[in-house]
Amino acid sequence: MKRGLIFAYGAICYVISLATFVYTIGFMGNFAVPTTLDGPACGPLWAALAVNLSLLMAFAIQHSVMARPAFKSWWTRIGPALR
Repeated sequence: MKRGLIFAYGAICYVISLATFVYTIGFMGNFAVPTTLDGPACGPLWAALAVNLSLLMAFAIQHSVMARPAFKSWWTRIGPALR
């Protein structure tokens, strides 16, 4: 039972990854997807800037926090230490 669940999880992850790559090809090649790279803008500029800025801030904050020794020592109590 456990091996079957692990295999199913791996297969589902593989299919999602493959679908993401296929969608990316369509997005970049301007075919077979609803939104393309060269498509018209569908929203205001301020909304796009706000979303991009918040995603960039989330990335930067996560990496800044995870680089701190306090986080690393807390994390090694949960998971194995990476060298």
